[in-house]
Amino acid sequence: MAVEHETGSTQHTKMILAVDPGQVKCGLAVLTRDGEIIARRIAAAAEVEGEVRGLAEQHHVTQILLGNSTASARWHKQLLIWLPDVPIEVVDEAGSTLEARALYWQVKPPRGWRRLVPLSLQAPPEPLDDFAAVVLARRYLKGLP
Repeated sequence: MAVEHETGSTQHTKMILAVDPGQVKCGLAVLTRDGEIIARRIAAAAEVEGEVRGLAEQHHVTQILLGNSTASARWHKQLLIWLPDVPIEVVDEAGSTLEARALYWQVKPPRGWRRLVPLSLQAPPEPLDDFAAVVLARRYLKGLP
């Protein structure tokens, strides 16, 4: 689905792959340990394996963070098969959609007439799964010592 790179990755930086799991599609995001967004994508369920493998290889992913939604168990099993050497940590997803919405508007502020309408009355014009993955990663990183 949507593919967007925020910045280029550094080979010596440890990268995190965050996965917002879903039944039909998954949000994917690669971040540095400092919370910098390197890549964001939304992948249809049938494309998740290729996207995950590609992101992990391209960005030298050293850890996977997986949201704990109802689809989490399914994707956890798959991630263990696809990337058996990369540790997986499950992250609480409660409230992540609201945070993803706020992050979306920070990254993509409304333009034109939409600037006049309060953000609380607007729905983003595209899916937020990739932003939800970013939220999961940043939550996890905030909890690290």
